[in-house]
Amino acid sequence: MSGPHPPLAVLAVVALLSWVPVGARAAGDPAPPGAGRSAPPSVTWGKLTRRVPAASPAPSTPAAAVEALARAYEAKSLPRLQGLLAADFHFHTTDENIARLLEVDRARELQVAGAIFHGLVQRGEVIQPAADSISFQVGGLSENADPEHPDSTAHYRTVVAARFEGDIYLPGDRSYETGTRGAQIFYVVRGDAAALAGDQSADSTRWYVRRWFEDIEGLVASLRDIDGDCDQADSSLAQGAAALALGIHPLGNPACPALDIAFDLPRSGQARVEVFDVMGRRMAGQLFQVTAPGTMRLRAGAGVHLAPGAYWVRLTQGKQSATRMVVVAR
Repeated sequence: MSGPHPPLAVLAVVALLSWVPVGARAAGDPAPPGAGRSAPPSVTWGKLTRRVPAASPAPSTPAAAVEALARAYEAKSLPRLQGLLAADFHFHTTDENIARLLEVDRARELQVAGAIFHGLVQRGEVIQPAADSISFQVGGLSENADPEHPDSTAHYRTVVAARFEGDIYLPGDRSYETGTRGAQIFYVVRGDAAALAGDQSADSTRWYVRRWFEDIEGLVASLRDIDGDCDQADSSLAQGAAALALGIHPLGNPACPALDIAFDLPRSGQARVEVFDVMGRRMAGQLFQVTAPGTMRLRAGAGVHLAPGAYWVRLTQGKQSATRMVVVAR
C-alpha cells in the first residue's frame, strides 16, 4: 500500500506530542536533538535497523551538498544528516489551508528524520514503524545566487532541484512519498562562512545546507485564490519616526503585488531596495534618497508585476543590509 506523505513540518509538530522512538538507543548513536535542554525524560533514541554505512566524502560543490542530503536519507544515517545541516538550517513547506510557509528548525528536522529512520510509538502503540528502506531520485540541478547574500556568490548559493523525489518503504509492503513531487529549492553555504554545529568544519572546500523549500508550487497555487493587502496601515510604524537600525516591515500579509514596505533607515543618504524570488532571481530593484533618518514607505514592487509566491526583500544602505521574506498574493 502506498500513498502521499504529509508534509515533514506536520510530522515535526506531531513528533513533539508524546511520541517515543522504538527501542533503546544503540551505542554510538547520537542523542536526540534538544537532549539536556527540554527533551521529555521518556524519550529515548531508537535503535538502527541496519548498520550505518561509512561516511561519504564531504560535499565539495553546492550541487554535491544536495545530492549528499538525499544519500543521507537513503542511508538512514543521522550522523550524515547532522554533518550536512548548518546550525541555522530551516525547512520550509506549505500549509495550503492558510497560504503560509511553515518553518522547521534543525533540531526538529533531525527529530523527524529520527522518527522516520527508527520508528515511533505512542503510549505503547506503534504509530510509525522504522523504515525498511528509503529511495531518492535527484535530477535537474541548477545553481543561482542566494537572495539573502547576493553579493557573496562564492560563499552562498541556491540549488534548484527539478526532481527531488523520495519514497519510504515500510514493513508489510507499505510505502509513502516524502513531501511533494515539484521542484525543490536548497540554500547552501560554504564551510568558511557557515553557522557551524557540533564538530562541523569551517572548511572552504565543503558545503552545508542551510535552507530547504519543499513546496513552493503549493504555496503559489493557494495564493492565486487570495487577494493581497494593499495600502494597509500599520499603526505601530510612524512615518519619519527615529530608526536605530535597518528594518523591513511588509504592509500586508500576504502582501499585494505592489509590495508596499515600511523601511527603517538609521541615516540619510542613498539606499537600495531589491526583490528576489526564492530561486535567487532578481525581480525588481530601485535606488532612493533618504533625506533624514527614520521610517519611510516604498513600493518595492514598483514597475513590475510580482506573481503570487514567496520573495526576499533586501534593503541596503552603505555597508549595512537587511533581508526579509515576504509572501505575495494576487
